[in-house]
Parts: sequence; structure tokens; C-alpha cells
Amino acid sequence: MPDTLRAEASSNLATALVMLGRSDEAVVAFRAALAGRDSGLTRYNLAIVLAERGAVREAEVQYRAAVRLDASLE
Repeated sequence: MPDTLRAEASSNLATALVMLGRSDEAVVAFRAALAGRDSGLTRYNLAIVLAERGAVREAEVQYRAAVRLDASLE
């Protein structure tokens, strides 16, 4: 499977895990998605989960990176 498809699948999995309340696993899946393809939306979603878990500084880093990649996320 090409990296871009694997990244998209990982991002979709992460979103489903968030919806199931499995944020630890979602963070791992979002990171796997980013390893395959950098994406503003994936970084934005990761930032939300990190902030909800109390990792505010890391969430801010991810949010800023998301906005750099896609200004519409601001």
C-alpha cells in the first residue's frame, strides 16, 4: 500500500478511535498518519486530542504546524 493511502487509512482510524473515546490509540494512529504524509488536518486533529488529554504545549506545536500547512485551519 502506498504511503499516502496508508497515511489516509491511519488518519481515518484515528478519527474513529477518537469517536470511541480511545484517545491514547488515536494519538498513535495520528502519528502514524503523519509519518506517511504531513497534513494540516491531521496535525489539527492531533492537536485537539492532545489538548483534551492535557498535553497543551505539544498540542500548540501541532496546531501551529497545522496552520502553517493549511491557513484555513486557523
